[in-house]
Amino acid sequence: MKKTKLFIGAVSLATFLAGCAAFPGHVTETQSQLDGEQQVQVQPGYLYLKGLESASFKVGGFWSDKDPQDFVLEVAYMGVASLKSLKVGIDGHVREFQPAHPTTDFEWEPDTGIAGVSAPSKAESRQRYIVPLAYVRQMVNGKRVVLQVQLHDGVVEGVFSFDQQEYARPGFRRALEKIGSRP
Repeated sequence: MKKTKLFIGAVSLATFLAGCAAFPGHVTETQSQLDGEQQVQVQPGYLYLKGLESASFKVGGFWSDKDPQDFVLEVAYMGVASLKSLKVGIDGHVREFQPAHPTTDFEWEPDTGIAGVSAPSKAESRQRYIVPLAYVRQMVNGKRVVLQVQLHDGVVEGVFSFDQQEYARPGFRRALEKIGSRP
């Protein structure tokens, strides 16, 4: 009986920890067994928006010691959209970044609903932007940081400088701590 309880407890803990990896802002460090490349990745966290749009725009990214001066921002938009340029405003100073790839990645997550009743699937559009690591440090330290992504039919923007747990900035802060004083 004790072994069964211990086994169930261990499985529950492992399941919980595996689920934590998908939480917005979760940071992981990896090292390739193939070539020794070290990466620090932050799962996309939410940007602050007013209204129901708040869950539609997230940003995460990763850093690699193979290209230590840069950080790859990954913008995730809930819905199907072609993501174009990204503008970042830090305390009133705006910079624009172009996509790292000409096409947007799309992910579809089918949702079977409750008891097999069909429900709409979830679509997410993702695009990557290469920015200097020093600029990401400025984003984390800025007082008012706003991101705006150009969609095929308009723009969506959100506040990065919001420090609630599931929002983007706390995860980026943890990622920068793991990167440390590297260039």
